[in-house]
Amino acid sequence: MYFFKIYIHSFFPLLLIITIVSTSDAQNLESIGKEKPLKVSGSLGTTHTFYGVNGIENRRPPYLWFLNGGINFDLYGWSVPFSASWSNQNREFRQPFNQYGVSPNYRWITAHFGYRNLTFSPYTLAGHTFLGAGVELTPGIWRISAMYGRLNKAIAEDTLSPNADLPSFKRMGYGLKVGLNKDGSFIDLIFFTAKDDITSIPYVPLQNNVLPAQNMVVSVNAQKQLGKRTVFGFEYATSAYTRDIRATNAEQENKNVFSPFYTHKNSTQYYSAFKSNLTYNGDFYSLALGYERIEPEYRTLGAYFFNNDLENITIAPSIRMFKQRLNLNVNAGIQRNNILENNTSTTRRYIGSVNCSYVPNQKWNFAAQYSNFITYNRLSRKFDQFQSLDTLNFYQVTESGNFNTGYNSTGKEIRHGVNLNLAYQKANQTQGEQVTSNESVFYNGNLVYRYSILPKTLTILAGVNGNQNQIGEISSLAFGPTASISKSFFDKKMRASLTTTYNNILTDQELTGSAINVVVSSGYTFEKRNNFSLNLMVLNKNSKASSSSNFTEYNTPLKLNH
Repeated sequence: MYFFKIYIHSFFPLLLIITIVSTSDAQNLESIGKEKPLKVSGSLGTTHTFYGVNGIENRRPPYLWFLNGGINFDLYGWSVPFSASWSNQNREFRQPFNQYGVSPNYRWITAHFGYRNLTFSPYTLAGHTFLGAGVELTPGIWRISAMYGRLNKAIAEDTLSPNADLPSFKRMGYGLKVGLNKDGSFIDLIFFTAKDDITSIPYVPLQNNVLPAQNMVVSVNAQKQLGKRTVFGFEYATSAYTRDIRATNAEQENKNVFSPFYTHKNSTQYYSAFKSNLTYNGDFYSLALGYERIEPEYRTLGAYFFNNDLENITIAPSIRMFKQRLNLNVNAGIQRNNILENNTSTTRRYIGSVNCSYVPNQKWNFAAQYSNFITYNRLSRKFDQFQSLDTLNFYQVTESGNFNTGYNSTGKEIRHGVNLNLAYQKANQTQGEQVTSNESVFYNGNLVYRYSILPKTLTILAGVNGNQNQIGEISSLAFGPTASISKSFFDKKMRASLTTTYNNILTDQELTGSAINVVVSSGYTFEKRNNFSLNLMVLNKNSKASSSSNFTEYNTPLKLNH
């Protein structure tokens, strides 16, 4: 049995991959001279997992180890974090300092250098990472942001390597946002542009449909406080996008805001996006109305992903009653595509959800949620030759619900708790009046009782759980009891627990197998930050259909952290 075959190496290779992770927070230059100049902190952890199985082939290696560590230097609030990792499954070195940036600030001035990301608005620059410089200024009621940098690095196409990175052109961009902000009202004027450098890679990639592009976006984003309770906001953006800058110049039929500044080509398109919302906040209720319209092919190179060709209308009322013990939130709306009627079909989605929570006192709580998403697809009326074919109309329904209630006593020495959770989900698709795909229905429920003796740090759990899944004509059911006991030792420095779960498995109302899962856990904490844990997980599964499917599986992870 592989579980007892432990392969211990004489020493583990120390990891030398040193990588700056993500980005550091803004550094406040006013702290110079007021704080300790240098602070150093760090962490080191290792995980060793032993695995074994009887009855079937190994589903993972018999021994895995993982080592990770990090160190952080803090210089006058300037945080410089380093991290590294190493394992016997991943030995890939990466370039150190591959993404690093700083954002020092002084009063109302914040500067950005290195790898940073800024957000002007959802339709312009929306969190895209760039390598360059930026600034944010907030003097008085003014707010000004600007950036310049590289959005994509040049990557030549490699047709010989199946795991090569996707090719891309070097893409440079810059943007400016100028606005006024006072008493909850603001207005921003936004400009952003980006362009690929066609000379940054040897040739245009033959695969992956990568073409050198150019983009310019202008936007007006505003919000107005109407009295004490009402807020109105909107954004209107228009985008000029050239899919291939190698295309020949062309005469622009209709002049627009881009005409004096943007070269129109055969592959250039102009589209707009608009979003507005109106919110009223009452004493015990609120009401929000929203509208969004994004024309097809609307794009901005300042965002990684963008949905387009859609129109959304939403309404979202909410109620707070009984000193906010009862909260009810509703969100309903309709979404459609093909807003310019250029496609042969139109898809409509009806969206609705209800969330309700009630907490009458410290002991009881209730929560319920329901959502219903309906997608409707029909042929456009332009195509009269298909009007008689109602089977070209599609409905797709996704429905889900959840209910949870719990009781917790407030005794000083002995406490009881009961929790019930029920969940439901359903999905199907209909063509005409006939279900075309297998309808799937899922039910899940569990009931748990908890008994705690606080002076002895002892907790006992007992419960039952079950789930049923039906796809088409096939129905499966799994149900059974679960139990757990846990206790703390040595002034709560050590915690040990035993959990076991047993499930019967039925297929089409016939018993086809069973599974028992046992987990023994222990953990010890010393000197606050240092801890280790050792777990033993055993899974035994029996099948009535085939004895060759019976197996017992073991996992033993050991973790050390400093």
